Amino acid sequence: YAVEESAARQPFIAMEFVAGRTLSEIISQGMLSIPEILVIVAQIVAGLNEAHAAKIIHRDIKSDNIMVIPGESGTRVKIMDFGLARIGGNQLTKSGTTLGTAAYMSPEQLQNQPVDQCTDIWSFGVVLYELLTGQLPFRGNLDQAVMYAIVNEQPAPVTSLRPDTPIELQQVISTCLEKEREDRYQQAEYLLADLKKLRKNLGAGKSATRAVQPPVRTRKRMPKSVLIAATLVLTVAFLIIGYNLFQKKGGEPKIVQTRPLTKTPAINEIHPALSPDGTRIAYASNENGNWDIWVQRIASGQKINLTTDYEGTDGAPCWSPDGEWIAFSSDRNEGGIFVISAFGGNPRPLTAQGGFSNWSPDGTKLVYSARGRELFIVPTRGGTPEHIPLRHPAKEPTWSPDGNRITYSADIFKQICTIGHDGSELIVVIEGSGRYWNPIWARDGKGIFFKSNRGGIRDIWWVPVDPKGNSTGPAKPVTVGVGVYGLSLSQDGAKVAYTKQTELSIFWSVPIRSDHVLTMDDALQITSKNSGRLAVSPDREWIAFSANRSGKRDIWLMRKNGQDLRQLTTDQANDFSPTWSPDGSRIAFVSDRSGNWDIYLMPAKGGLATALTDDPAIDGAPAWSPDGNDILFHSHRSGNADLWVVSVSSGDLRQLTTDEAHDIFPGWSPNGSEVAFASSRTGVWEYYILSTADEKLRQLTDFGASPNAGQGSNDMRSVWSLDGQTIYVTYNRGPEDPGRKIWAISVEDGSMRKIFENRNKNVYGHLMGLQATDGESIYFRTLNFVADLWLAELSYK
Repeated sequence: YAVEESAARQPFIAMEFVAGRTLSEIISQGMLSIPEILVIVAQIVAGLNEAHAAKIIHRDIKSDNIMVIPGESGTRVKIMDFGLARIGGNQLTKSGTTLGTAAYMSPEQLQNQPVDQCTDIWSFGVVLYELLTGQLPFRGNLDQAVMYAIVNEQPAPVTSLRPDTPIELQQVISTCLEKEREDRYQQAEYLLADLKKLRKNLGAGKSATRAVQPPVRTRKRMPKSVLIAATLVLTVAFLIIGYNLFQKKGGEPKIVQTRPLTKTPAINEIHPALSPDGTRIAYASNENGNWDIWVQRIASGQKINLTTDYEGTDGAPCWSPDGEWIAFSSDRNEGGIFVISAFGGNPRPLTAQGGFSNWSPDGTKLVYSARGRELFIVPTRGGTPEHIPLRHPAKEPTWSPDGNRITYSADIFKQICTIGHDGSELIVVIEGSGRYWNPIWARDGKGIFFKSNRGGIRDIWWVPVDPKGNSTGPAKPVTVGVGVYGLSLSQDGAKVAYTKQTELSIFWSVPIRSDHVLTMDDALQITSKNSGRLAVSPDREWIAFSANRSGKRDIWLMRKNGQDLRQLTTDQANDFSPTWSPDGSRIAFVSDRSGNWDIYLMPAKGGLATALTDDPAIDGAPAWSPDGNDILFHSHRSGNADLWVVSVSSGDLRQLTTDEAHDIFPGWSPNGSEVAFASSRTGVWEYYILSTADEKLRQLTDFGASPNAGQGSNDMRSVWSLDGQTIYVTYNRGPEDPGRKIWAISVEDGSMRKIFENRNKNVYGHLMGLQATDGESIYFRTLNFVADLWLAELSYK
C-alpha cells in the first residue's frame, strides 16, 4: 500500500495482510474433495488469466505462493509473491540463473530457454497434481534429480494414486504438464473453460469418474470369535462369487507393469503385433532406410528383418494363429497383402490390394480393409476375395475369438462396430466424442480393446461387451496420457504391446519455379508440429490452419511471417480443414461438434460458429466458390463419396456427381467455370475436370497406377494456380519414380512437370499433400514421427 519511513527514519513497506493458509499447509493436513479442489484451482487460473492479460508472467507458481482465505461468502484464493515475475519482454532478475522452485519449474525454465505464459500453466499443473495426490509429480533427493525427472520422465497418472479423480481432470493435468510448450494450453482462459465445464459436469453427475464417499456409521464391537467365523464365511463366499463372476463376465483390465521393447531415437518402430504365445513381436521399422517387417524375441531382444528383399514399403504385420506365418501389406508388385514365414523366406502374394488384415481364429481366412473404406475376406491359401457389404467406411478389422463376428473402426474413426462375417447384424459398440481406432477383441470375447483420443490424448481403452459386441458397461481407459499409435494383444490377454509415438506434422512453403526441381533446401518452415490443413487468405497476408495443441484440433490464425498467432475456435470438439471466403470475412471448416462431420461457418475475426450442413454422413474438404455464394464439398451421404454444393445463404443442397466411384477433394477454378477433383472411376485415383456450365467431364490424368502405390485418398487434394492454367498435385509414380513428389499438371492438355521432391524424408518426414498457393509459393505438409514399442503386463480385477 505504501513505501515510507518511520519517525525513526526506518524504511518500511505496507502491504495487505492476508488472513489465510497456504496451499502447502492445507495439503499437509490431508486431501481435499474433488469439488473443493475445483473451487480453489478455478480461482488460481482466473488469477493467472488476469496476470497474463496484463502481460505478467509469475514464473514461481507453487503451493507456498497460493493463499486460501475462508469467508462467509465462500473461499477466496490469492496468488502471492510476484518477486520473479516478468513483465512483457523485460527480465527483472539476473539472466542465466535458475529461477523459481525446482519441483514446480517448467522444462524450458530449467534449460534456461525463453519463457511465456505456458510456464505458469506448467507450474499450475504441478500444483493441481499435488492438491489431488498430496505429492509432487517429479521428485528426487536432490534438485538435480528433480530437474532430470521434469525434463525426461513422465509422472505417474493421478488416477493411479487417487482413483476417484475424474478422467477429464487427469487430462487437464496431462495437457498442463506436456514437455513441449506448444502442446500445453496456450492460454489460461482455455484451461479455465475446461475446469468450469468439469465443475458443471460433476454437479450434473456427468463426469466419467466421480468420488463416492461411503457413509460413516457407528457400530457395536463384535465378539472376536464371531468376527473370525464371519470373516471366514465371507471370504469363502466372496471367492466363490468372485470366481463365478469372473467366469461369466471377465475382469476389468489394469496395467501392472510397463517397459520399452525398443529404444532407438533415430529409428521408428510401428504396427506392433504380438505372437500368439506372447514371446515374439512383429513390427514395421525403417531401421534399414525403408519400411521392413521385423520380428524380435521379447526375452532376448534378438531380431531379424524378414523383408530385406524389397526396398519399398512393407507394414501392418499380423500373425497366423499357429505362429508360423505373418501376413503384411506392401506396395511391391503394385501393392497388396503378402504372406511370409515367421522365420523368413520369399513372400507369397495373397491379394492385389489391402492394408490392415487379421487372421480368422481357425487360420483359414483373412479379413482386411482396402480402398480406404471397404472390408474383404479372402482364403489364406489364396482365392477370390469376398466383399463385405457395409453402409459406412470401415478400417482395421479383427475377428472375435469364436470367429462369428468382426469388429472394426467405422465412419472415419467415429465409431467402433461389430458385424457378422457376411455383413449382417451391425452393432455400434461405441461412438460419441473423440475418435476410435484399432479395435481388438479380448481373448475371452467379453471386451474390446481400442485406442481413442476421447480423453484428449490417444490412449488404450477397454469396453465390456456381450458375444455379439453390445456394450455391457462404460468404456474405461487402460492408459492415461501415453500417446498410443497402435496396439496388439497376446492370445492369453496377459500382455498388450503398443507404439508410443510423437507426431511431427509441419507446414512448409516453396517458391514456384520452372527452371529446376526444388527440394527441402528451398523450403521455408511455416509452423511447428501437430498441424493439419492450411489455407491462405485472399489478401495473401494470413494463414488459417488446424492444429492439436490442447488435446483436440482447433482452427488457428497467424500472419504468413508467423506473427500474431491466435486461436479461432475453442469448442471441445475437433475443428479442421479451414477455407477462407473470397472476401476474407469468414472461414468455413469441418467439425464434429454435433456428433457428425459437418461444415460450419464463422467470422474470421472470431465469434459464433453456425452449422451449414447437418447429416449423419461425412462431409469434408469444403471449398468456397469464387463468388462466395456456394461451398463445394465431398460427402458420403449417398453411400459413397460424391461432390455436393451447398448455398451459403439458404443451405440448399445439390449433388454435383453421382458416379458409383469415389469423388473427393474438389476445388473451384479461379473463375468458377470448372471444378477439379480426384476420383477412383478407373479403379485407380485420377484427376478430373468438370465444367460447371454444362457439366461436361474430362479425365485430366492417366496415371494408371495402383491405389496402393503410395497414392492414398488422404493425399489427393489438388490446388489451382491463380491463373487457372495449372493444378498442383502430389503423386507417386511407383517404381518409375518412387516417393511422393509435387507435380504441375496443365489444365489444357494434362501434361505433367515435376516441381518438387523431398530427397531426405528420414530427416524432414514424408510429403503428405498440398495445402494452398498464394501465387508465389506452394504450401505443403510433411509428416514425421518418433516411435518406439512398449509392452504392458495386464491383470484383470
